[in-house]
Amino acid sequence: MKNVNLQRVFFWNRKPGVFVNKTNGQQIQLEGLSIGPMFTGSVQEWYETLVETIIDMRNTLEKEARCKADRVTVTCDPDVFCMLNCSVLFHPSEDDRNSGTLSQMKVFAERSQPRFQLTVEIEYKIGGRTQSKAGRVHVLED
Repeated sequence: MKNVNLQRVFFWNRKPGVFVNKTNGQQIQLEGLSIGPMFTGSVQEWYETLVETIIDMRNTLEKEARCKADRVTVTCDPDVFCMLNCSVLFHPSEDDRNSGTLSQMKVFAERSQPRFQLTVEIEYKIGGRTQSKAGRVHVLED
């Protein structure tokens, strides 16, 4: 029997250069002339920061589970899937246009997934039982 626990939520903004706190979605504001985050790369390079957020979610879920995942699945809507296709780490599936792998994680595009939201699910075994933990990454638009 599989036990799924969905509780963790991270945020990422799709507008290049708009940094947000990944745990609460608040935009990081710079005051005065302070040195802070700055982005001067391409849109493709910005989309790599989404991949980093997904990997952070996987690592957080593994830390909470206190073990390495046997399987990691990422489910997203077609728009986010298109963004992930831009990543140098993404490898499309040869037999299915709506799936691929991303840094050893299986990625699926599903129309039923809420727009600009993806789910990261890890599966692991403890005492012979398969368990799983899941988290969401919300893609902000402003």
